[in-house]
Amino acid sequence: MDGPVLRHAFKPSKGTPKGALQAFLKAVAAFPPEECVLWPYGTDGSGYGQLRYRGGKIGAHRLSWELFHGRRMADGFYAAHAPEICHNRICVNPTHIREATPAENVADRVADGTANRGERHGNCKLTAEQVQAIRDDQRLLREVAGQYGICEVTVLDIKEGRTWSWL
Repeated sequence: MDGPVLRHAFKPSKGTPKGALQAFLKAVAAFPPEECVLWPYGTDGSGYGQLRYRGGKIGAHRLSWELFHGRRMADGFYAAHAPEICHNRICVNPTHIREATPAENVADRVADGTANRGERHGNCKLTAEQVQAIRDDQRLLREVAGQYGICEVTVLDIKEGRTWSWL
């Protein structure tokens, strides 16, 4: 992440006053557009800011974008951090966030290097070098699968480019 990071000094412990989170997000629009504004409140399991709003939970960066633009984000779209500007999950600066399709959001994650794929995936049994060796291997699927401790379908998916296609 380039540029200075703005950190909000107030970090509540318990019992955040009603409306304080929304007031914080409304005030965010006044901060300099080049600086990250870090969400000082609760986060979800993935590290993104989260709050209750209008009877449900919403991502803080999504609500920040909606308040800034004065409209709801289109159905099926994501509030995605623009990868050329910001890579910080808890940044709620609405100028760092864009409305993105699911495919654009995945492409952003790949560009950021934050996508859970390949060796970064928690359940991955293969390295990039092994995948390349599997692609080049001319033996029967079951022989290759047995060597790497994977199933034949996984070998076929690798060979036909359904998985590990970015290599």
